[in-house]
Amino acid sequence: MKEQIFAALTAHPAWKQRLYQAIDAGLIDPPPAVIAQDNVCVFGKWLYGTSIPEQVRRSPEYEEVRQIHAQFHKLTSEIALLAVVGEKEKAKLALEDGSEYS
Repeated sequence: MKEQIFAALTAHPAWKQRLYQAIDAGLIDPPPAVIAQDNVCVFGKWLYGTSIPEQVRRSPEYEEVRQIHAQFHKLTSEIALLAVVGEKEKAKLALEDGSEYS
C-alpha cells in the first residue's frame, strides 16, 4: 500500500508541469474529460481496485483520500480545459501558490 501512495505523491505533482505546458501549447493529452476521471490514473485504479480490503474502504481515512484524489482530478481537468480554450491567464492564476490547486 505504501508503494502506491508514494507513487501517487510523486506522479501527481508532475501534473503542474504538464498543465503549464498545456497553457503554452493550447492542448493536452489526455483531454480534460479524461483527466477528470479519478479512476483512470494508476493511483485511481489502485484506489478503486480490489486490492484494498473492504474494512479499509469503509474507514473515514479511505473516504478522505478518495475525496482528495477526486478533487485533484476535478481541479486539474478544469485548469486543463482553461488551457485548451485559450484562457491562459485564468489557468495560470489557478496554478499559483495559495490557489485551491496548490
